[in-house]
Amino acid sequence: MRIVGVQIRGLPTAMAREIYTTFSFLGASGWPYSKGGPTLYILGSSGRRIPPWARMSPRPRSPIAG
Repeated sequence: MRIVGVQIRGLPTAMAREIYTTFSFLGASGWPYSKGGPTLYILGSSGRRIPPWARMSPRPRSPIAG
């Protein structure tokens, strides 16, 4: 039986698309954006979303470990 891994090369790009389209449609523009509130929300939201993707990303192989 052959186990095929999930290709996650495009997931960070998909995550970026989701973040920016969500904020463009749900109000990270106009008056609140000029006041800075959504900026803090974007930073906090990204901080929660990025670590799981970083844990699932493939690890680089060490040239020493053979």
